[in-house]
Amino acid sequence: MPDFNYDCEKVREQIEDIMRFWIKDHGVKGFRLDAVKYFYYEDTTRNVEILSWLEETAHKYDPNFYMVGECWSAATVVNNYHNSSLDSFFRFEGSYEGAISIPNVAKGRSKSSKFIDEVVNNVNSIKAKNPNGYPSYFMSNHDMNRAAHSFQNDNQAKAAASLLAFLPGTSYMYYGEEILMLGKRNTSPDDYSDARRRLPMIWSESDKVGECNFPETNRQDLNNNEQVSKGVYDRLDENFSVLKHYQKVINVRNKYSFIKDAKVTSLINDLDTEFTTVMAYKLYSDDDYIIVVHNFDTQNVEVTVNGSEIVESINTSHQIPVYENNKLTIGSFSTVIIK
Repeated sequence: MPDFNYDCEKVREQIEDIMRFWIKDHGVKGFRLDAVKYFYYEDTTRNVEILSWLEETAHKYDPNFYMVGECWSAATVVNNYHNSSLDSFFRFEGSYEGAISIPNVAKGRSKSSKFIDEVVNNVNSIKAKNPNGYPSYFMSNHDMNRAAHSFQNDNQAKAAASLLAFLPGTSYMYYGEEILMLGKRNTSPDDYSDARRRLPMIWSESDKVGECNFPETNRQDLNNNEQVSKGVYDRLDENFSVLKHYQKVINVRNKYSFIKDAKVTSLINDLDTEFTTVMAYKLYSDDDYIIVVHNFDTQNVEVTVNGSEIVESINTSHQIPVYENNKLTIGSFSTVIIK
């Protein structure tokens, strides 16, 4: 990518003209800003100023214009970028390559308490710098090996999708995660590219009309790459597919629009359980709130949760939850929402 001199007024005029072209003339509704810490090489103060200018410029042409920033750094660095007027940045610590990642929590390999404590700390830090700020969580992207390599079965993938959907802020899904697409970097010295991570979306096992061609037509090895055969339309016909699960959790999340701006409090210490694979937290904003309980264990568990009733349940293992006298029995890899 070219380096631009944002200290030059003529450069900023050209950038604004480009933004006006896409936003006002062509109706684009949002930008993903790549590598924001490299406007000025890791100079956070100057980068923050540029981000604020970009946001203010976009809002001249569309007051509701959306932007999210990509800053692949530790949370302590990313949080400082919330001093800009840009509201959200991707949270890499929760991704497939993070130390306490969403996939590892869903598989029971990371303690739920550590993960939700990090979420709480991140949200508190963001809100302290920008009251309108919020995190953007994801599992994998075009620069990483696909998250599906991490899961041993569909239930783990579904549990990860449930966790992703019910985190504060905005959740992002990399295309193909809903059908468990595979793809990882070839470590051969002759091919150290990301091509395998970015293979075309698979829509159908049998009908290839409309499916994208491989961008490198001479790369026959990409066609032979280990990959799932069934696509979106195939999985839509399967009642308990991972794709159907994504539809379920997205529909439930959309009932609670305040989640984007929500604050979060961990409730793990109130659960009265020795299971480190159970997570509970409260999402709240003004007078709206929900209590989210995830069970990432391979068995049903009983925990204590102070609330009134179950308002949503995502029963991955087909176990109907039971909630009586603040005692909740929840099935494996399942999620319950209580108010």
